[in-house]
Amino acid sequence: MNATMNHDSTDVSLYRGSLNFFKATDIVFKSGESCPADAFGFLVSHSLELALKAYLLKNGMDETNLKSIGHSLVKAWSKSVEHGLPLETPVPRWCELLDSAHSSPFLFRYAKTNTGIVTPAPQESHSGLNKVLDIVGSEIGLDRNGNFV
Repeated sequence: MNATMNHDSTDVSLYRGSLNFFKATDIVFKSGESCPADAFGFLVSHSLELALKAYLLKNGMDETNLKSIGHSLVKAWSKSVEHGLPLETPVPRWCELLDSAHSSPFLFRYAKTNTGIVTPAPQESHSGLNKVLDIVGSEIGLDRNGNFV
């Protein structure tokens, strides 16, 4: 038995999900505690993926096309720019580094023996994500609490 109802994702639901993952990164980042790189990287990456896909969904892509992007942050970033999102180009290094572990072979999720993960400094990825969330929120008409503006 499936305990959840089956509803389509919307730009609003994806952006609000992105904000939830960002809030977790914000709590960890501001606590000053050390966080394992893979856990922090996953939170930042997933938040970024959801934010970019929220923008793409709002700007004409359907869920089938979003699925073709997979979990690639570089593809999502590039497609978002193609669809008019005013992000820096080329894709910044912090996003490329996160992408290398967030997309296939999904090292943030499925660790492999003797495989290192290179991540950006937490400050760099936190700051970069913060900027993306401001831009996406402005473009889709939601504030940083996920409320309509």
